[in-house]
Amino acid sequence: MSLIKYLRQPVLIVFALIYMLNVFTPFSRILIPLSTFLLIIMVLQTLPFASSASKSISMLLFLLGGVFLYLNEASYYNYLEALSSNTGLVVLFIVLPLLSFPLYYDDYENTLKSLSLKYINGPVRFGNISAFLTFFLCSILNIGAFAIIYELFKQTKEFTKSQKVLWNSMLRGNFAAIFWSPNYVGLAAIIHTLNVSWVSILPAGLLIAGIILLSNSILILLQTKKNNNNTIHDYNSSAIPLEKDKIRNLLFIFLGLISLVAILNSFTSLEILEIIPLVALFFPFVLAVFQKKLPIYKKLLHKYYFDKLLKINNEVLIFAAAGFFGKSLEISGIGAMVPSLLRIENIHQPAIAIFTIIFIVSLLAFVGVHPIVTTTTIGTTISAGSLGISLTAYTFVLIAAFGIAVMVSPVSGTTLVISGITKHSSFEMGPRLNKFYALGMAVFLAFFIPIVIG
Repeated sequence: MSLIKYLRQPVLIVFALIYMLNVFTPFSRILIPLSTFLLIIMVLQTLPFASSASKSISMLLFLLGGVFLYLNEASYYNYLEALSSNTGLVVLFIVLPLLSFPLYYDDYENTLKSLSLKYINGPVRFGNISAFLTFFLCSILNIGAFAIIYELFKQTKEFTKSQKVLWNSMLRGNFAAIFWSPNYVGLAAIIHTLNVSWVSILPAGLLIAGIILLSNSILILLQTKKNNNNTIHDYNSSAIPLEKDKIRNLLFIFLGLISLVAILNSFTSLEILEIIPLVALFFPFVLAVFQKKLPIYKKLLHKYYFDKLLKINNEVLIFAAAGFFGKSLEISGIGAMVPSLLRIENIHQPAIAIFTIIFIVSLLAFVGVHPIVTTTTIGTTISAGSLGISLTAYTFVLIAAFGIAVMVSPVSGTTLVISGITKHSSFEMGPRLNKFYALGMAVFLAFFIPIVIG
């Protein structure tokens, strides 16, 4: 067991480097089989450390995919193609922790804490600031930002008389970020499946994100009036220092990262699953050199190698299995039968069809099926045209389904992480806390997406 654990990091790193070499060199005939072989090793390595739910679902997907390919008398190349179909997503999860490095080059946590304390004067502004900061940090760190946000607002939770304002704002800020940030595996998987450019969905994604943040503000305002809770803090906010230089640096890091991704997506032929790993490898290092933070970079790299990489378990299994299963559906022809089985194409009202997809993905996520599996399967088997909407709108349908599913599922990474931070059960932080909001957003987006986006 210790040998397997010791070898896990080198295999993960070599796997990611081979993926990048395959993107930029003409040796795919050699590199693809090699990366597939390493992926099989990675799956075997992570099995002892993955959760029982991830193991059960992944093994079932591998088994079903294998049966479909066998019955279709698939060739060796077909098996290879199926195994390697989600290589980019696995690599994305391996390199994503690198993108958090710049946030630790300086004491940005205390800077954000001072900024928030200075302007919080009641529950509504508290909710707005906590939601926006969650949205801002989750755009870079995904759900890894939850721990930072919770620590930032420990001193201010009492002003709301209810921690639910903070919990709701964090979950909704994360939900908003899913609609536009290329650093989310869910978004990356969906636009990869549908072959959509990230830049093309960016304006509408930011629009929906803004609406979600606005909805959080309105709901907190209504709840505050209902409870007659308008507590104002009693300390002198003018005495709180505001480190403007650090705020500017933080904005520079954020805008620089997003701009680099946008430029590469607009002016190169690279896909988003190739751009993010490239940026993750070079952006933090170049910034460390530029800001003279190499000693901090080295410490973070050490922690990444000996800590972060060892925590990548369930993701390898889920993404590898989901890719294998989805590709086997396509190769075997069974995928073409899925629309008729779901009968979604018989629903002639786009809003009802969209709500049905969101409901199916959320329901399956509730019982443990990762929404990556269902959204990519639906994306490969049901066309945008059959729903009567554009490809861009269909992209947001699947993103909405993914975002709502991870918010209500008691076994999703989102609810499990926030459950661990707040010390409340995942059922309380998932379905119990979000059921009405998730239902309302599902109905709203089911109408908004086809009408506004098309």
